Amino acid sequence: VYRKSGSNNDDPYWSLEINNHRLHFKGLTSDGVSFDLGSNVIGTGESWHHGAVFVQDDSIRLYLDGVIVSAIERPSGNMATSARMWVGVDGVVVPVADNRYSGSIYDLRIWSEPPDQSLLEKERWLPVMSNRVSGIAAIFEFNVGSGSTAYDRSGNGKNLSLFGNPVWSTSAP
Repeated sequence: VYRKSGSNNDDPYWSLEINNHRLHFKGLTSDGVSFDLGSNVIGTGESWHHGAVFVQDDSIRLYLDGVIVSAIERPSGNMATSARMWVGVDGVVVPVADNRYSGSIYDLRIWSEPPDQSLLEKERWLPVMSNRVSGIAAIFEFNVGSGSTAYDRSGNGKNLSLFGNPVWSTSAP
């Protein structure tokens, strides 16, 4: 997941990505402060993992499979706030073969406030019922649907356009 404010190298951005079998949340704030939170190796096999990041006023926390793996004090400056967000590519250029994610994504949940810790630990693989959970901004489930649009199941209408030839799968963790 990638978001950038502008197209210059020094514009704020953030990215939640897998690099060398590690989950990373990294970026650059409007004050020019860079940050990089990373996990241990998450494996090279076919197993599913759940990654989450929470950016709050005072901290940034990275979770892997419901457990906090890295945390920092929130750096000075604003995070990227562009209306555009990319999923599965780095967003730097038009998606081409060398900057696309080649794995599977079960779902993408965007929260306006962090969920209860028990939801993250115990219910991370269960569908989120937006009418029973507060603070959810968007839910995209990639195991239900077809075509080039992932519909926002939160009820907030933030649909996600998919490019290329997306493969929908009922495979789930």
